[in-house]
Amino acid sequence: MAVPVAGMFPHVGHPLGNTNRVNMWLFSGTALTTTSGTLSAVAGDVDTPYMSITKVAGEAGRYRVQMIDRNNQAVGGFKLFEAFTVAVIGAADAAYTAGKALPWFIRNKDPQGGVFDIQFCQVNGVTDYLDDELEDGASFTFSFLAKKSSAP
Repeated sequence: MAVPVAGMFPHVGHPLGNTNRVNMWLFSGTALTTTSGTLSAVAGDVDTPYMSITKVAGEAGRYRVQMIDRNNQAVGGFKLFEAFTVAVIGAADAAYTAGKALPWFIRNKDPQGGVFDIQFCQVNGVTDYLDDELEDGASFTFSFLAKKSSAP
């Protein structure tokens, strides 16, 4: 879902500072995984209007988000802001396995290409974060701010 947010943020004390808010949009989506991080192919399980989301081949727990137009063509020329959020949604009652991914971070952010990767990882010991898959059947939501721009 894409929602215009121009003018919604106060100019003073906001993390985006005094950024020009013209043509700024909030994008959000939801994806459901099946087994070993595979995205569900069932209609409605992956809801990402104006974006495509794909599992990155050969990479545990990594999903590529690409902004697209109504014809499913890649759209560039967007400045992706640092206001990303991801929430993992587990099963209703089942325990979430300790050996599965839960924390996340952003990789391969291309501010002008309208593309970035969401990377899930698990905490291994005190200092290591290992790329890993979500629990089978987990879903996740994500959102980010973008602005149509030709400047970096």
